[in-house]
Amino acid sequence: MLDENLVRTQPDKALELFQAALKSHASYMQLAVSGKGVDRHLLGLRRCLQPGEERPSLFSDVAYTRSTDFRISTSNMTFPSFMTAFAPTSPDGYGFCYGTRDSQFVCGISSYNACSITSAAAMREALEWSLRAMRALHKEQAKL
Repeated sequence: MLDENLVRTQPDKALELFQAALKSHASYMQLAVSGKGVDRHLLGLRRCLQPGEERPSLFSDVAYTRSTDFRISTSNMTFPSFMTAFAPTSPDGYGFCYGTRDSQFVCGISSYNACSITSAAAMREALEWSLRAMRALHKEQAKL
């Protein structure tokens, strides 16, 4: 949703892409919940290692380490009165917890001050812009 030009000049295309992203995310989430996510079996293997046991080379492979480096770590907080945040899981990442209410979206965003390329404030501004753009796209669609 950060392509401001697309949102303004081709709102139907932006909405189409947004809906495709939602569908893809829902599919991946369902796979993960049912234990079929791409990382689940590897996590299971890694957790089977005993303390002091030599780690197989797979776990130091570049592809594996990149696949477990989550620059945006999210968590849906369903408790009605949560007010919390958590630290990023990557030195150059963001921690993002959120919850939806009947008429609210509540979130906490964090990043490490020591990282020169992240900014929780800038992420908040980008998120706010994206949420407003999504709302505007859906309001426009509802008029049709």
